Amino acid sequence: MKMSSLLFLMTAFFILAARAENPATQAIDKLLNEQDLTNGTKQISNGLGARDPFQRPKYIDDIEADLNRNANLDSTEDERVEAIRRWPLRDYRATAIMWDIKDPKVMVVDRKGTLHLLKKNYRIGNRNGIITAIHEGEIIVTENKIPVVISIEAAGTK
Repeated sequence: MKMSSLLFLMTAFFILAARAENPATQAIDKLLNEQDLTNGTKQISNGLGARDPFQRPKYIDDIEADLNRNANLDSTEDERVEAIRRWPLRDYRATAIMWDIKDPKVMVVDRKGTLHLLKKNYRIGNRNGIITAIHEGEIIVTENKIPVVISIEAAGTK
């Protein structure tokens, strides 16, 4: 028993001594210990584009920054633009839909509380959305070739 543990300790010592003298492992240790000053995280650079898996990717931060910048642009009011085309779609609520008639209509309330009566092919929102369909409980608005569904909301909810 003593012989096997002594053999194990000697083997471990030789492996550690060989590792300390190896210039490749010294370079890897140096890279692992360097601090990246651009984003304040530990950077593992192996030439293959490796990154710390516990940090958020930079492209997600860039996307969120763009969305926040666009949200700030969306929130500005321009009184010269008519109320139904002034704000983003999320600021409009469908309150009533007359759908089982020849020419369906929808009642929409904007963020200021103004009521609008709209039909198919009417514009809504600040990104040139067009009402493409009016159904029993929802309207479909196409914005930049992307369909957006606005469901009817019960009175007093938001």
